[in-house]
Amino acid sequence: MRLSLFLTALVAAFSACPAHAANEDAAIWNAQFVKFHADKNKEVFVRLESQQRITNDVTTLGQFILRPYVAYQVNDNLQIGGGYAYFRSQSDAGENGFIFEHRAYAEVNYRVLDRPGIKIDTRSRLESRQWANIGDHSIRARSMIQITLPMAENGFGPVFFVEPFFNLNDQPNFSGGFEQIRNFAGLLIPVSKHVDIMPGYMNLYAPREGREDRMDHVLWIKTFVKL
Repeated sequence: MRLSLFLTALVAAFSACPAHAANEDAAIWNAQFVKFHADKNKEVFVRLESQQRITNDVTTLGQFILRPYVAYQVNDNLQIGGGYAYFRSQSDAGENGFIFEHRAYAEVNYRVLDRPGIKIDTRSRLESRQWANIGDHSIRARSMIQITLPMAENGFGPVFFVEPFFNLNDQPNFSGGFEQIRNFAGLLIPVSKHVDIMPGYMNLYAPREGREDRMDHVLWIKTFVKL
C-alpha cells in the first residue's frame, strides 16, 4: 500500500512537466547537511548546508553553495526561521566566468502528517536574491511538499518531493511568474544513529521565453548529520 501510494504520487508529479523541446543537461548534486539544536530546551534549531553541483554533463563544478539556517522550534511539527545563502555559479555573464549570489531567506517547515508508514512534510521559502555583478534584485517564493514512506523502524524507505518556484517581481534577467519545478524520487538510507544518506533522481524543468526550455537530469546525493 505504501509503495503504491509512492508510485502514484511519482507518476502524477512527473506527468505535470510540460513535454516541450528543452535544452537538457546531466548533473550530479552533492549536498551535506549538519543539523542540531543549539540550546538545552531544543527551541533553537541550526542547519548548516554545503552543496557542490557538477553540471555541463557532469564535467565542471558549475555551482558551489553555502547556506546556514537558524530557526525557532515552535513544537515538534512547526519550525520558523531564516538564513543566508552564498552561491558561486559558473556563467558567461561574469567577467571571470562566475557570478556571485547573496540570498537572504525566510523559511517555514511544517509536518502535515506523521503516521507509521507515511510522513508528509512541507517547506516554504521566501528568498531575496542579489548578485555581486548583476543589478537585478529578485524576490522568489518556493514551496516543497515531501512524502516519506518508512519501511523499517530506522526510517529506511522511499522519498518523493515536488517543489515549484515563482518569481514575485520582474527583473531584466528574471521575469515574474512561474520559474521552475523540481521533482525528486529517492531513497532514505540510515547509515547510523546520526547519519542518513538520500540518493535519488531529480528532474528540473524551467520554461524560458524566446529560447529552448531547460531540463536538468540530476543525480542528487544528500548526506544528513544529526548532532
